[in-house]
Amino acid sequence: MAPTLAPYSAAYINTLPIQVAALVAFEQHNASEAVYGPLQDVFAKHSATKFGLRVIHKLVATSPSPEGPPADQKAATAAEQVLKDSDRIIRSNNVALVVDINALSQEALDKLVPITWGFKDDSSIFPLEFALSADPAKDQLTSADLAFFADVQSVLAGKPYASIVGISLVAYQAVGVKVTRGPVSVTLPFELVDLFEGDTRRETAWGFVDGELQVQGLICVTRGAQSYATSVYGGYYGYGDRCNSWRNIYVTDQCYPL
Repeated sequence: MAPTLAPYSAAYINTLPIQVAALVAFEQHNASEAVYGPLQDVFAKHSATKFGLRVIHKLVATSPSPEGPPADQKAATAAEQVLKDSDRIIRSNNVALVVDINALSQEALDKLVPITWGFKDDSSIFPLEFALSADPAKDQLTSADLAFFADVQSVLAGKPYASIVGISLVAYQAVGVKVTRGPVSVTLPFELVDLFEGDTRRETAWGFVDGELQVQGLICVTRGAQSYATSVYGGYYGYGDRCNSWRNIYVTDQCYPL
């Protein structure tokens, strides 16, 4: 059965984990085995070159502070981005940012289409990210597309990582290394990966190319002995009793140990 299309819900997006928590869950539950196994098989079955696969998450509202972590851990938690109903995450080429659609013209609104979707427990799919389309009708999901989504959903059903795996229109999916600064993310070419801090690279997006899922997105992290990451370049890391390093990256009130 084809999944139903849930209406846009800022409140639901606000319940998603932040990036580092999503990546920890992805690693701890060996989600990459599904990516390169049954999910790749679904892409092959549908010849789904139109779509890509992504780790999805909510945003953070505050840019990194050179002052180090705030004294009040609750203040750090409050820095998570809370979307309001009129907010949309809009992608333009390699940049994604939060935009209040009340500020957009009617001409722009007419071109605004969803380009990334996540999966809900009730078997519906929800729009997460948007873009201004040159051909909005062409970017609408077809019945064949929904059949593909249904097969992806059947692989994800009941899995602990089901809520952090999303599907995107590959034409809008930026390819490269993602840098996040507050509520804005920029994806830079893979050729620049060696310029980023971090001793570990994490896969975050894939496209179906030459009959297989291939990596199209990375972030760079530094693994700590006690915490998942003492640095997620331009992202987040846990700061607490067991997270004892500060590297100019904004914090949450949790540590994510491996």
